[in-house]
Amino acid sequence: MSKTTPTVTPKASLAWWTMALSYLATLALLAAIPIVSPPTEDNLGANVTGILIGWVIMSLPLLLFIPGILKKSPYVASWLSYVSLMYFVLVMALSSGVWIWLLSASSVMMFLGSMMFTRWQKAGI
Repeated sequence: MSKTTPTVTPKASLAWWTMALSYLATLALLAAIPIVSPPTEDNLGANVTGILIGWVIMSLPLLLFIPGILKKSPYVASWLSYVSLMYFVLVMALSSGVWIWLLSASSVMMFLGSMMFTRWQKAGI
């Protein structure tokens, strides 16, 4: 048996696209921040391998949601909203700078998009 993609209403479709684009922006920013502003030479993670391992560790919680996002699952979208809050809290607590503000904005947009997608998809709006 193959599962079909659920029918998505126009409002839910807009929220899904918001969620998906901000999800990709968050992953891209998590990859770009260590490259654009690498750690100083005093830190151990200044080499390419350290940056790559750091990116995988930071991105792993988001990468787990890829199948559910592609299936447009409201259940996965609601869990993604909680994970996006974790990124927002970590960014606000540990960092500063222009890149961090972009990352916080993308995590807020991911939260709003995933919550609205869940609400509108379940309500059929």
